[in-house]
Amino acid sequence: QSYSPRFTGKKVIIEPNDHVLAIGSSLGIKKPRETVERCKEISDFISSSTVSRVLVGDNDLIHHAKHYYLDNALKKFIVYPEFSCLVKVTASHLKNKSEKILTNRKIRFLSIASDFEKKAVDLLVEAFIESNSLGELILVCHNVSENIRSKILKTKNISLIEDIPLSNKKKDFLYRNSDVYINTTHIDGGAVAVNALEYGLPIITHTYHRGKSYVENGNGFLLNEPMKYYEPKNYGINWNSINDYLEQVKILKNSGGYAHVQNQFINCLKHYEKQPRDIFDHGILSLKLAKNNNLEKSNQILIDLYNQVSSE
Repeated sequence: QSYSPRFTGKKVIIEPNDHVLAIGSSLGIKKPRETVERCKEISDFISSSTVSRVLVGDNDLIHHAKHYYLDNALKKFIVYPEFSCLVKVTASHLKNKSEKILTNRKIRFLSIASDFEKKAVDLLVEAFIESNSLGELILVCHNVSENIRSKILKTKNISLIEDIPLSNKKKDFLYRNSDVYINTTHIDGGAVAVNALEYGLPIITHTYHRGKSYVENGNGFLLNEPMKYYEPKNYGINWNSINDYLEQVKILKNSGGYAHVQNQFINCLKHYEKQPRDIFDHGILSLKLAKNNNLEKSNQILIDLYNQVSSE
């Protein structure tokens, strides 16, 4: 887009979506394998006067940039708060929920998944059933496979919500009345995890390229998965599309390669059931993380950057 007439003569700040090689789309370079093979061209484009800055979060995105791009391009990269929060609850709200849990209310685990396959919903459901959890799993997903749907229907403490998109009122109710958020994913995702921070929920998530942004101060658990879509050793080399990657995930799952991920889920579920006070403690840390990444602070950082770039 940076080469289109509407950007001519203007200073361009790029925020790549999910992967730093996505900047190649400005040059018509889009498929993963092609972006990897032509990363030198993309690096030169970033180094040119056309691009003023590239914004990335303090997570795997900046590490990927260092893998693919030359020093002159890296000078344009700015690490900034990739997400911003509007805190929705108070510490007293979390305390009130904690007291109810400690007097034997069931723990409510919430997971909102936009896609069954991409968001690894099967791993969560299988782990929850195997854990024999005494808590309740509230799962929001519209395209659950028939096999997993059958298992859900046979499990009394899993509630499936399929009517998405959720209304703001429904979403607020779910987050406000849940205790722990589970952010499962094979690829991307993050808005739902940001919402969880805003409501002071502990977070269980994978160590995908943005996962570490949401669990960074002891406010939950990171799960180690055997493959990540954007890993430089595989992206554009062993797979050239999301579908290619998901096919590899499926093969590895069938051979038991994700059993340890499922076991990590089980351990996290059991941890909160055995140590329910941690739900409050981790929730307070999530609230702190949300406050540290508040909207006003994020906007001010961007305003300062815009002013700096415009004066150059």
